[in-house]
Amino acid sequence: MTGFELVDPDNLGFSMGGWEIFQHAPFLEIYAGHYGWEVVQHHGLLLATRRMPGLGMLRAQLFSPEVAARRDWDCLIEDLSAGQLEIMTNHPSRSSNLVPSSAADLYSMVVDLRIGVEGLFTRFEGRARKAVRRASKEGMRVRLAADQREVSDFHVLLGRVTEGGRCYDLPPLALLHALYQSGNARLYLAFYRNRMVGGVFVLTHRYASGLVSGFAPQECEGLPGNLLYWEAMLGEMEVGMPFFDMGAQSLARNPGLTLAKRSYSPVLVPAFRYELTPSLCRHKLLEVWKGLTRLAR
Repeated sequence: MTGFELVDPDNLGFSMGGWEIFQHAPFLEIYAGHYGWEVVQHHGLLLATRRMPGLGMLRAQLFSPEVAARRDWDCLIEDLSAGQLEIMTNHPSRSSNLVPSSAADLYSMVVDLRIGVEGLFTRFEGRARKAVRRASKEGMRVRLAADQREVSDFHVLLGRVTEGGRCYDLPPLALLHALYQSGNARLYLAFYRNRMVGGVFVLTHRYASGLVSGFAPQECEGLPGNLLYWEAMLGEMEVGMPFFDMGAQSLARNPGLTLAKRSYSPVLVPAFRYELTPSLCRHKLLEVWKGLTRLAR
């Protein structure tokens, strides 16, 4: 963790966790509905669930339970009847029933926007500040997307940057359109000589969280992309977002990405994945269903 500061989410004020928007019903309805899942409320917690006719709730996903229940969230899921429950949180569970499934070095990388423009830029590593100045001097410009057409153009750019989703996951265009239109997201775009060369798609509720981003240095004469992320942080600061969550990752498994994000001097908030099998019968049905699905494919 060289070069990072490790913090407790409560001490930071990041008490709702990196996935707090997944406890915002309007957003979760769109997100879950796109994949054919439904949203249910269980003791105040919002879950995305996958039901099968006659079989009930086979799978469920719960993100940021600390939004609704703080430290007691693990007690509220004990009576959930599902074949498999997957949990993402920044607050560790005390329950022995939950099986940890994340890497030991999984952290949310969080930029504190409350320190203001000057404080934020000063915290950046020297290489990031230099890259921001260089890109700005060379004529790169960043602005918010103007309409849905530019969301589509951004998705085309992501296709090039990710090699069609081979480098990292490429969200479906229809989902990006739905989130953008609903007001649950903002899209910051970078242009060089009137050509779109990068973008950051940010989920916004009480915190700002990067959903997906892409930058093509080969399309702007090798200029760095730091200006894009700097301007996105400034934009979120201007509308009152206290934090910009750059996403959770294993530091060791993604060393290149870790090094790139470190230049913005985020703090590290421990992140956790858990799995639970509340209903053994439905879990067995889920495994049968998965096997049938594989055969059908």
